[in-house]
Amino acid sequence: VQDTKVQGFVPGMKLECMDRTSLETDTYWVATVVMASGPLHSSADTMAMTMIVVETLV
Repeated sequence: VQDTKVQGFVPGMKLECMDRTSLETDTYWVATVVMASGPLHSSADTMAMTMIVVETLV
């Protein structure tokens, strides 16, 4: 979790996420970052990603 500031995601941050289920092309929803982790690596160490947990209001 200490690496989250380096990754750019911090709890409380608002994100604009594309709604891929919408029939309209420019539809987005707002999510709030609840938790973020530093880089996660696969067992083969070939892929790294940052996990974020978000909450939305619908």
